[in-house]
Amino acid sequence: MTHNAMFYSYKPKCRQCGKAGSKECDTFYGDEPYNGNQILVKEKKHEWADGRISYTSTTWDGETYKLNGGKFCTSSCAIAWANDNAIQPREAD
Repeated sequence: MTHNAMFYSYKPKCRQCGKAGSKECDTFYGDEPYNGNQILVKEKKHEWADGRISYTSTTWDGETYKLNGGKFCTSSCAIAWANDNAIQPREAD
């Protein structure tokens, strides 16, 4: 299935169920903790068997939100909304 996420500068709600949109985050991988200008949402430290340490950091710009199904939170909500709002199909020949 193709992902049709839409991005917003405000926190949107799904047109079908009203669920709030999620933050549009970026993930960074490195040998040091994240030290940038975005908001750090989550960071995980990985300690490898050979003694190496790496980090997985999830950041947010502080203003961008998304709905994964366009104007809906999921494709299921998009289909439910379409079925509720579409006219009845014509009878087959």
